[in-house]
Amino acid sequence: MGSNLNPNSSFNSNLGVVSSILIFLFGLFFFSVVLLHADTGSPNVITSTICPKTRNSTLCKTVLKPVGKSDAALLKVANYSLTLAHTTTVEGLQHAQRLANDATDPLLKQRYSECSRRFDSMTKGLEEAIAALAKGEYIPLSHATGAAVVDADGCVDMFKKRPPEPSKLPEKAKNIGDICDIAVSVSNILTEDY
Repeated sequence: MGSNLNPNSSFNSNLGVVSSILIFLFGLFFFSVVLLHADTGSPNVITSTICPKTRNSTLCKTVLKPVGKSDAALLKVANYSLTLAHTTTVEGLQHAQRLANDATDPLLKQRYSECSRRFDSMTKGLEEAIAALAKGEYIPLSHATGAAVVDADGCVDMFKKRPPEPSKLPEKAKNIGDICDIAVSVSNILTEDY
């Protein structure tokens, strides 16, 4: 038959497609990196407004980094911080419940149970805070987030006495309190502004 089957023509065609894809991906990567780093010099108004008012400004800057730069709305930050606080508190509640169930030391069992009760209260309070934010009710939002900080701190304080705490629950409670404190700062700003 007179058909010209050149095995190299299929290879060359595939090589051209692969080369085009690689060039496209390289260009996409290059421009993504350039655009990502082009914004790093601009000040983050959100973190510079909120974080100095918190008790752990370093954590605040880390937590709020995904929210974005100065174009992020305060309501978006409030929602983000409340959602993060709620998620972290639910994880803390589950951890405290496991510890309470597994503890053999009666004093530690009592402390874990009390922290579990406090985490449950924080979870419900943060759910109320999220609902208040959705309704634009910033004073109840501020009260609910402030109560969550008090509950988290109460859990931390219980473990300052003997016996020593073998788990990481007090550290988790402190982190939860610090995240809730970010939500308190945001809600206080919202209360002032609206």
